Amino acid sequence: MKPNTPQTGEIREAHLRDYGRVLWQGRYTIAAIFLAVVGLTFLRVSFSTPIYEAGVVLEIKPEARQVLPGQGSWVGTEGGGWLAEEKYFNTQLEVLKSRDVAQRTFHQLHLEDHPRFKGLKDPVGAFAGLVEIRPKVNTRLVTVKMSGPNPQEVKDWVNTLADVYVKRNVDEATASFRAIMDEIQNELKDMRADVGASDLDRMKNAAEAELFVPENQQESLRQSLGTYNDSLAKVRIELASLHSEVDSYEAARKAGGDVLAVASVAQDPSIQDLVGQRQVAEKELRRIELEKKPGHPEYLAKLSEIEKISKRIDGQLDTIYEKLKTRLRLAERNESYLVGQIHRTEEEGYRVKQASSSYELQKADAANQRKVYDFVAETMNRLSVTAQLVSMNNNLSILDRATEPRNPVKPRKVLSLGIGSLLGLLIGVTAVLFLDYLDNTVRSPEDIEQYLGLGILGIIPRYRDRDAVGPREAFQSLRTSILFSSHNREKNLLLLTSAGPQEGKSSTVALLGRAMASAGDRVVIVDCDLRRPTQHQHLSVPREPGVTNYLMDDADDYARYTRPTEIPTLTVMACGPIPPNPPDLIGHPKFRALLAKLKADYDWVIIDSPPIATLADSVVLASMSDLMIMVIKHNQNDRDLIRRSLKRLRDIDVRIAGAVLNAVDLDQRYYGDYYYSGQGDDANRRGTRKGSRRDRDQAGRDSKKVAL
Repeated sequence: MKPNTPQTGEIREAHLRDYGRVLWQGRYTIAAIFLAVVGLTFLRVSFSTPIYEAGVVLEIKPEARQVLPGQGSWVGTEGGGWLAEEKYFNTQLEVLKSRDVAQRTFHQLHLEDHPRFKGLKDPVGAFAGLVEIRPKVNTRLVTVKMSGPNPQEVKDWVNTLADVYVKRNVDEATASFRAIMDEIQNELKDMRADVGASDLDRMKNAAEAELFVPENQQESLRQSLGTYNDSLAKVRIELASLHSEVDSYEAARKAGGDVLAVASVAQDPSIQDLVGQRQVAEKELRRIELEKKPGHPEYLAKLSEIEKISKRIDGQLDTIYEKLKTRLRLAERNESYLVGQIHRTEEEGYRVKQASSSYELQKADAANQRKVYDFVAETMNRLSVTAQLVSMNNNLSILDRATEPRNPVKPRKVLSLGIGSLLGLLIGVTAVLFLDYLDNTVRSPEDIEQYLGLGILGIIPRYRDRDAVGPREAFQSLRTSILFSSHNREKNLLLLTSAGPQEGKSSTVALLGRAMASAGDRVVIVDCDLRRPTQHQHLSVPREPGVTNYLMDDADDYARYTRPTEIPTLTVMACGPIPPNPPDLIGHPKFRALLAKLKADYDWVIIDSPPIATLADSVVLASMSDLMIMVIKHNQNDRDLIRRSLKRLRDIDVRIAGAVLNAVDLDQRYYGDYYYSGQGDDANRRGTRKGSRRDRDQAGRDSKKVAL
């Protein structure tokens, strides 16, 4: 974070204390919003209808329970494992929330004429909406809750819903079991007559087809076919590999690439040996090149050796290629042979299977009919206990029934008021910070330092009586700050201006001059606001003659154009007649000479100028002054306007001593450590009554502390 400097006016980052100041200033707004939100929350919870909640705890056991041995009707999940149990558990949760369960419960409770549901387009849907399912984590327990204004009703409703859900599970299992038994009984009569006929037909067909142990014949053919298929798969894999190597070899030869990169070539031991010899010879050749000339016999001998090795490599490559082609032709003939054998074996198997199909079909039908018949006969003997077994094997049960609730769950007054309080505080703080964000005026000395890059010379409270203790001590403090900035009166030509009108600049000039003159300094106030002059009103002197008269006349003695005041050491040079073009008059050499004379004759020369924002007068006057002081009214002008005005002055290298924060409302301030924090208000309330000597002495000491 960069520090704030008066030279650049650089804006520093906001600190927490800045937000604290904003919140303290808006404390009444926060309090009002807080009370409003809390009050509305209190009214809402006070007039809300109490809502009661009752709950029943169900136990869902996902384990499958078979009703009868060998029977396909299950109560619970049929498969095993965690995933199946989780799926079954989630399914039961959806069943609990289903319209079917809600509709059965609705009709069992006879709620068609209940006032809460009478007249609704979908009363069952409204009843189902009251059901709340809450599975308990890491358990097989589920809490089913219902809420309503009548505690007895919600207890009866949720208990009935649980009973309907548990009974529904048994009913579904029983219905499934009975449907299976009815279907089997319908087929039993026909199957009994067909069992004997199937055996006779099977034996007759086997004799006619001359089949002897057809099962062994088919198994032998299947084994042969499997062997041929395995061999064919291996041959085709080898064939694909050989095709790939031959194609790679031919492609490398055709494209002039490196044939040694082919897998079969690279893996050949003789090729590897020859390549190694050539690499050794090439290495020796490079060594000879460094030591002897290319035409040297040793060099030529080594080069000839490399060529011979290369020819041997080429010959070996041709040999490997011919071997690959030979292996490829053998693999293709082997493939043709295996395909023919497989085709002949399949034809033989088809013939045997066709001949024995009738036999096998009749044998299977007879066996199946006998199994079904035996199963049905055994099952029919247990029909008397089926209903009891299904009821006893229900995997859903009620663990805890609902009891009548005593205390309502809504509205929760303490929680609602707590949330309302927190929400009210949050809205209040947000509103204050948002309003502060929208407010772009100067509200504190910290704003002047942070946003404008100026030091604070003094803070003038809002006053009704200029002779009250608070204003007098504030201007004494301002005088002390100016004295330190002027290097012990070396820079005694002061210019007071403001960014815009109505900021109290002229009254500050008059009261500052009175404060300096009261201390014994010779002070002259020059009213250079040639458009709207007011110094003659503040100091009770005539407006004419004045600055304009002196500049327009030929006389060099300025004393005839000044006026004394009630303070002997305070002199005023009023405006005089308002000229048509003030900038030209102020820029006249005679005006510069006037300022030089005043600086020599007086301890302090204070100039009142027009605002900077839209007029050039202040810029011209600022270029002539020793020190310039910016008067800023509290909560008045936009900071951007003041910043642009200061930029105009800094562009011409004006020495800006600092700023005066004027018309501060002490009732709304956050300046607890300033000396006039309570004294100024008391002085305003006392009017013209003087403060005690003790108050004045204490104010003087605090004034020095602030100035330093």
